[in-house]
Amino acid sequence: MVTATVVPFPGTLTKVAFTNPHGAMYLDVTGTDGTVTNWVMTTGSANTLANLGFGTGGPNTVKAGDTVTISYFPARNGKPLGFIRSITLADKREIQISSGSSSD
Repeated sequence: MVTATVVPFPGTLTKVAFTNPHGAMYLDVTGTDGTVTNWVMTTGSANTLANLGFGTGGPNTVKAGDTVTISYFPARNGKPLGFIRSITLADKREIQISSGSSSD
């Protein structure tokens, strides 16, 4: 079970890859000093995402250029990497991706 703190922050998607065994969303995040860091946010499988309405035409479709807020479990090594718990779309809908259990 994941025990890390869930951290939310906004950013702009630069790439979305819904692949197996894990998908990824790449997110540009601007720090308080103005520097931009590209984060890699991993997800569950493409099948899991499709069941949540993500994809090329589902109700929760996201694409490069979209501004979103992602809540995630951060990498333990401090790198700009994490596992997505939920994503809040521009229209304020929040979609739960993972509960943080080992079965996600």
